[in-house]
Parts: sequence; structure tokens; C-alpha cells
Amino acid sequence: TAVEILRKGIENVDSKETLYKALVDVYFDINDLSNATSAIEEVLLLNPRDNQNRLMLAEIFVRRGYLEKAEGQYETLYRNGFIPDRMILAYASVLRDRGKFDKALRELELMREKSPDNVEVLVRIASVLVEKGENDRAQELFDRCTELNPSFEPTFYYMGRMNERAKKLKIASDNYRRALLLDP
Repeated sequence: TAVEILRKGIENVDSKETLYKALVDVYFDINDLSNATSAIEEVLLLNPRDNQNRLMLAEIFVRRGYLEKAEGQYETLYRNGFIPDRMILAYASVLRDRGKFDKALRELELMREKSPDNVEVLVRIASVLVEKGENDRAQELFDRCTELNPSFEPTFYYMGRMNERAKKLKIASDNYRRALLLDP
């Protein structure tokens, strides 16, 4: 199999990084996240400043539910000066899911400064505000999102969550129904 061939190659060559990266791709293809994690960690031992693979490792940790480990990888990426928008969004989601709402909001507000009408950023800010119980502020952002892009499914999903928590079940049901219509 491809895994066996790559493992043999790793044993027999001096430059292992490229083969480990290929092994990561194979593990992804077969959805073996545990071994993909191990292979990426090997790449990072060989090249600790390989930010693309560090970002991939953080994303795997998120998929595996290891949010504390993911947060650590995102913080290392920050220290390395590697801060693509995709990483900030993922990092903010991890912070939100770990209950670090103020820190998540700080990250998202930085993105909002660069792009004030980015609906994805606005929805993520609103989702953090919902988690904090700041529904009025969240609703203002949701309203702005529906003005900017009335067919962005996450807007309606998070409005549904907010209204469900507020026991506004009819409105929540309508929000969820709209989300499902936009993204079945």
C-alpha cells in the first residue's frame, strides 16, 4: 500500500520531510487522523517553522476534539507571524468553544477592522455574542448580515440557536428552516 511504500522510503532516505508530507496526504485520504497527526508532528520535528503543516495539525486537533492542543498550535502560529484569515477564524472558533469569549471577540474584531462587511466574520462575532448572552448586540449583527447577504446559511443557523435559547421557539424554528433551505 501507499503507506507501506512511504514508510520504507522514510527509513531509507536522508530527506524525510517530503515523504512525511506525502504520508500525511495518504492518511487524510483514508481518514486516519490519528496517524496523520503523528506524521505531521514528524514533519514539524524536522521543520518547526512549517506553518502550513502546523495549521493543518491545529485543524486536525479541532476535528478530533482536542481544542486545547489546537489552541496551542494557533498560538505558535501567531508567534511565528503566520496569521492568515482562515487561521484567525478557526482560532476564534476554538476560543469560543472553550468559553474564551472575550479573546475570541478580540480576534474577530481585528478581522472586522480589515473587512467591515465580511458576512462570515460578522456571523462569527454574533455567534460569540450569543454564547455570551448578548442577544441584542448579536441580533444587530445578524440583521446586518441578512442585509449584506440574505442567503448566507450560518446567519440563520446562529439566529436559530439564539432564539431557541431565548425560548422563542417559533422564530427559532423559522430560522432553522431557512438555514436548511439555503444549505440542505
